[in-house]
Amino acid sequence: MSTAACLVVASGVILGAAGIGGCRPSTASESHPPRAARDFEQAFTTAAEAVNPMVVQILTERMVAAQPFPGWGPFGGDPFEGSPFEELFPPTPPGLRRHEFRALGLGSGVFVRPDGYVVTNDHVVREADQLKVQLYDGRRLDAKVVGTDRFTDLAVVKVDLKNVPAIAFARTAASGPSGSP
Repeated sequence: MSTAACLVVASGVILGAAGIGGCRPSTASESHPPRAARDFEQAFTTAAEAVNPMVVQILTERMVAAQPFPGWGPFGGDPFEGSPFEELFPPTPPGLRRHEFRALGLGSGVFVRPDGYVVTNDHVVREADQLKVQLYDGRRLDAKVVGTDRFTDLAVVKVDLKNVPAIAFARTAASGPSGSP
């Protein structure tokens, strides 16, 4: 096939894929999503609107000590460690002191009681020096950790609020009338 013929075929494939030149117009059923998809979208939107006021962002801050780099010897570490020269040469060269930086963290949580208790993940709040909860309306409130469980990666934090919307837990056949077994 000649170069000109290859270009014509390639152009036809590209233009056809792009919907240009001789493609049939889309039908009404192709331009609107199927009813099941619209129903799912509406159900998801309704559920999100119902729980948004109960969901919060967890903002954390902690100070972390760091060295400029792991070591200054040719193979890392302190080249004089354990030698008679260890006292003459400090582990970190002069002018390269340890410094601290602020590490920021972000997670989510949900109100589980109307008096300001929030369930989140332990890894989100672990070792945090400062903890804030941001509400759906944008307010940021100081929070404190009241309990953690590293094994299940759960934590409970408390903000000073009353009458907040709290998530409802489902009752199962094994649970009693109050929702607990």
